[in-house]
Amino acid sequence: MKTFFRITISLSIILFFSLSAHTVTKNDPRKTNNVNPKGITYVIEIDATNITSLCHSYRIFVTDESGLIIDEPKAFHEGIINYVFHEVGPISGTRIAHMEQILNSAPNICSQALYSAPDIQSNTYRNGATYLFHLSPMVSSVYSQ
Repeated sequence: MKTFFRITISLSIILFFSLSAHTVTKNDPRKTNNVNPKGITYVIEIDATNITSLCHSYRIFVTDESGLIIDEPKAFHEGIINYVFHEVGPISGTRIAHMEQILNSAPNICSQALYSAPDIQSNTYRNGATYLFHLSPMVSSVYSQ
């Protein structure tokens, strides 16, 4: 009886770890063959070392050189450092990763806001490829009245 329980528990543990390892590798945003094999993938990595606490809402997005948004903007959340965007390609041009405060998200409560310089890259973007952008938000003082 003890042997049966030991084998059952051992198999359960092995099954648990193998399924969780499969889920982690399957959802890796840099593996474009799982997400968008026929288009272009942009991954924006956020350097969260200078972020202490958020009191405004922000959105992450990618634009072209004319300012047209490439894919649906995504809400920024603390703890999430990778944001994935897609585009049908191939395309030659400039792509710009942005982090922008959503207006009136905390107008009278907060005296600090995040700012990040956009990451600009010019390239010939190929289908099936992934391109990495980096944003490093910094805290800046803002006084709203």
